[in-house]
Amino acid sequence: VQDNIIKIRAVVRASRSGLRSNAIITIQCKPENADDVCNTLMEYPQIYLVMKIVNNVDLIIGVHDTNAGELYRFLREKIACLPGVVNTETFIRGETLKQYLGFSYRDTDDLDDIMHFEYGY
Repeated sequence: VQDNIIKIRAVVRASRSGLRSNAIITIQCKPENADDVCNTLMEYPQIYLVMKIVNNVDLIIGVHDTNAGELYRFLREKIACLPGVVNTETFIRGETLKQYLGFSYRDTDDLDDIMHFEYGY
């Protein structure tokens, strides 16, 4: 910890903090708008994951919300209407069988500076 080799972080269990609905959403967007869409998405506290990917979709995001209605409203009013968003597909969490509780992080531009730790459920 002292030499900044190990970082200690807390894991908030979203379902125990009132966020009962969870979804993974894929987003197709116009290439010229991808960075702006990402920057906007990262501002929302409901979104815990934003990834650019190489596929027939451009982004994958993870969203927590209090219930299915709020999750739907958030998708409709905040994500689907963003300039440059062409299409979304939503995958609502059913049953979680295994969950990775560790973190991946990169504090520098050095790709070797990536740490993974602790599986659990």
